[in-house]
Amino acid sequence: MEKFYQKVVMALVILSCLGACKSNNKNNYPTDYVGFERAQQEYTYNKAMQEETLDIKVIAIEKSKEDRIVKLSSSATKTPGGESVFVKLTEEQVIIKAGKKSVTTQIKLYPKHIIKGTFVHLICTPQWKDKNAQPSKLSIRLMPK
Repeated sequence: MEKFYQKVVMALVILSCLGACKSNNKNNYPTDYVGFERAQQEYTYNKAMQEETLDIKVIAIEKSKEDRIVKLSSSATKTPGGESVFVKLTEEQVIIKAGKKSVTTQIKLYPKHIIKGTFVHLICTPQWKDKNAQPSKLSIRLMPK
């Protein structure tokens, strides 16, 4: 009988751990959040390539009846020495269509100009008049293969 209770207790512990680990993305963001899906990520690039593209996702927690425009900018357009461009935004602004909760855009990387361990910092700024609309930031650590 004691073994039965031990198994039941273990099952309850496991279920409670699984329930605690289950995350609901709505709980991690404010209800009116529009911005990058993550705050940080890593990307491994191939130094031998001339150009690579990286998908970036912009999300909204709630759907809207209107299109939402966000402006994208990057703090890393040149190497620290100011020599060559190693990151280029394919779009400077993206639109999350009415009734949608996300949009994906791309940035272009030029691996031959990237210094090992460089970070790219992207900023997503909502373009509508709402005092609660805050810019969102994404830091991407670039690592060579």
